[in-house]
Order: sequence, then structure tokens, then C-alpha cells
Amino acid sequence: MIKTILLSMTAFVGTNIDDLLINTFLMTEAKSKTEYKQIVIGKYLGMAMLIGLSLLTVFGLQLISPEYLKLLGIIPIGLGIKIFLIHARNPNVESGEVVKSIPSNTNPVVKTALLTVANGADNLGVYIPLFATFQRMEILAAIIVFFGMTGLWCTLSKRVSEFHVLNEILRKHDRWIVPAVYIWLGIYILL
Repeated sequence: MIKTILLSMTAFVGTNIDDLLINTFLMTEAKSKTEYKQIVIGKYLGMAMLIGLSLLTVFGLQLISPEYLKLLGIIPIGLGIKIFLIHARNPNVESGEVVKSIPSNTNPVVKTALLTVANGADNLGVYIPLFATFQRMEILAAIIVFFGMTGLWCTLSKRVSEFHVLNEILRKHDRWIVPAVYIWLGIYILL
């Protein structure tokens, strides 16, 4: 079970480094504790939708032979390569660009949930193959880890929003960390 927890933590971190930056931008816009709480609720709501969609897909995939399910590891590898190539071609692309696409007067719960889901293709690309290789208790453990890490991520986002230097460091290095984690997870799933 420890292996499942560590793998789930790695999957969460790899798929949510960009969300850490987006949440940080949202936190810097929060004008009150109420808005901060709404961002946290929106983050949990968005994660619940991504996990639910991943589970629905996995249960649908149970009709496929387990030997072929391992091939789903190609998805995170492909995502990692794609992200690496995007950043290699255009080093000025930032995760925060997504935040600017939603009107500023949108309710923080709705805005955060929408951003989490809109930015969740990588989550689905990793969670679906990961859940497909887990037993039911391992899936439950992963979900608990994901929700626990969501709370940690919200706290980190709040802290990072208060330290502009740390915000800049994350922005600078997320383009290399994210693809590396995806590729590693994909290889793990394939093996």
C-alpha cells in the first residue's frame, strides 16, 4: 500500500504543478478569507469531477484485457513529450495564461472548478491508466491521497502567493519537471 500512496502522490504532484501556479494566481486575486475558501471549494469540486470522470472511464475499460490496459501508459508519456516540445518551441508559454481566459467577475468556486477541469487533460491522461492498474482498495487509497494533496496544494498556493520570488522559481522550472514526471509515470504503467 505504501507503493500505491507514493505513486499516487507522484501522480498528483506531476499533474498539478501547473495547477499550483494557477491557484497561486487565483489566491493573489482573492480579496478576503471568504474568496480564499471559495477557491479551495472550487479546487475540491474540480478534482472530484476529474477523479469521477477517470473512474467512469476505468470501469468502462474493465471490458478490455489487463495486458492491453498497460498500454495506457503511452498516454502520460505522450503528454510529457508534448509538454516538453511545447515549452521547447515557445519558452514564454506560462501556466497562468489559462487564468486570463475566464472573466474576472465569475464566482471563485465556479472559476476555480472550471480552471481545474479545463486544465485537467493531463490529470485524466495519468489518472485513468494509473487507476486501471490499481485494485479497488488501491483506487480508494489514491483518491484519499488526491484529496489530501488537494488541501496541501491549496495551502501551498496561498503561501506561494505571498512570496513572489518562490512564485517566479516555480514558473521558471515547471516546464521541465512536469514532462519528466509524466514520462516516468507512463513508463511505470507500461512496466
